Amino acid sequence: MEDIETNKAVIRCKRCSSRILSPGIGVLASINLVLPVSSKSKEGTQTIEQEIPEYESFKTWWKVKSNMDFDNIGFSRVVNLTEGEHTEITKLYERLLICSDCEERVIGVALLSGDVYLCKDLVDNNGASTLEHDFAAPAGITLEYLKSMQSQMQKQTAKSKTETSHDTITDAKEVDTRHEAADVADAAAHEVICVTFVDKVLG
Repeated sequence: MEDIETNKAVIRCKRCSSRILSPGIGVLASINLVLPVSSKSKEGTQTIEQEIPEYESFKTWWKVKSNMDFDNIGFSRVVNLTEGEHTEITKLYERLLICSDCEERVIGVALLSGDVYLCKDLVDNNGASTLEHDFAAPAGITLEYLKSMQSQMQKQTAKSKTETSHDTITDAKEVDTRHEAADVADAAAHEVICVTFVDKVLG
């Protein structure tokens, strides 16, 4: 049985370090696919959907089961990729994959068959997996402060649950007391009715 190799570390964008794929999600695959060479204009606008005459060929990919398995990915409509020398390959393409944060270039492809491939050569395959990388604190707020706030919220939540439980027990006791009082009142009323009835019969 052939060994399956998956990505051991977080996969990140080479340009902006945005988290793309968690460890163990991508399966190493060898397949001949091409990606359009995209660049940014002077204004920084992505030109994937414009006429792109050049392609790059890649053989090593991370195969991903579903679009939903990505932590962070962007998709571009495939336009003008069904002409030229790579038609037999590009006619199978449904969408192109890009980093959703920087949109620097095309880094993968989703095929019409449902298979999704992330190019191993175009991403950082040894990305760090830390809280500081994935969840940057707002300016002026330290990570320690956020952790302190989280701890306080957890304590407050636990306190609220305890108070709710106590209130529930108190309410239950009050209900029982009311039921007991009602039972006593019913018994007294029954006794009065019985005495009245006996008085009338014997009187």
